[in-house]
Amino acid sequence: MKAMDVYPIWYQKNRPFAKQVGSIVSAKGFTSAALEQVQGKVISKWNEALSKGVVEADNATTDYLKEISLAFYHGSFCEAGKQIFAFTGGLGELLANTSAKEIPIKSIKSPYESYFIQFHLPVHWGLNEIVGAYIIDNELIPSLQVCLVLNPSDKAQHWMISPAGYFFIPLDRKQEDASLSALIEGAVNAEVVNKWQHATKSMPLPVGAEVTDKRSQRAMRESMDLNSAKVAIHKALSYVANCLCYLSSGDVESETDYPSDTSKSLLDKIKEATKPKAISKAKSQLTQHGFLPITYVGKSIGLKRSNSIHNQCDAKEHWRRGHWRNQAHGESRAERKLIWIKPTLVGQTDSVDKQKINGRVYQVN
Repeated sequence: MKAMDVYPIWYQKNRPFAKQVGSIVSAKGFTSAALEQVQGKVISKWNEALSKGVVEADNATTDYLKEISLAFYHGSFCEAGKQIFAFTGGLGELLANTSAKEIPIKSIKSPYESYFIQFHLPVHWGLNEIVGAYIIDNELIPSLQVCLVLNPSDKAQHWMISPAGYFFIPLDRKQEDASLSALIEGAVNAEVVNKWQHATKSMPLPVGAEVTDKRSQRAMRESMDLNSAKVAIHKALSYVANCLCYLSSGDVESETDYPSDTSKSLLDKIKEATKPKAISKAKSQLTQHGFLPITYVGKSIGLKRSNSIHNQCDAKEHWRRGHWRNQAHGESRAERKLIWIKPTLVGQTDSVDKQKINGRVYQVN
């Protein structure tokens, strides 16, 4: 995986305020003062680009108010140590064919207060691609916050011209016995309802005014967009739920490495360093050049095709979905742990289909 394919690395290189927002959240925490400072940094860079003529005001399509929120999510990610979990192909496809809908939210144990999950494949939302999610799971906040992020339409464009969209979902941790599916469904529906309420409660225009209430139109359009995108949002959130279950299971297969295009000379400095101070300095240089360490999850899964997963039925080959079991254990079986019942492929495959799927069928140990 190349550096610019990892969303937080791309964001850090693309947003001129990205490095500063991490320092702000680290110093101020999750406070209104921090949000206000982040807002100041974003608007300052916005005005600077306009005043220097880098971007014409009429060409700026990014919503700077939404950009402030996205910057705050990235700031919390930086404050927690810039932890990136990149789910690789084999494991990613298995999780995409697993259901976590019955698992209560209290079973989710985040490895950090804030981190990023990079999808193995994007979830398509029309022409848009949902590629990952910032996760904020801070004990000071009564919800597990999921911020799904979308690739911009053109990564090469200036940030004020090519918006980076996102969709925010809070999952209420106070309802600790509620299932992930119920919380996700409720949160998505609430977001749609809130936008409709905003549309209907907008300040009415004077009678006879020959103008259009654009605020209402925009809110109604966004609501319809959300309704039409519910399939994509649910698919992405279901994938995130399975990733969270996997990270909470205590049986995580992972290894830490840098992106494939990381500077070899800088990597050699880490390998050649013998003292902790020298190693720390070398890693700091990599970070300054925009290369962050990545925890690749499930990298060893998908080594070869397994023929043992086929049965002798006449049905066309398909996935038998996996699921998570919240299994009791420990003294008096008072504790719980997540057990993954993995998905399998069943049915028959003709030679043509077999050639098509050889690259996506995995052996699971």
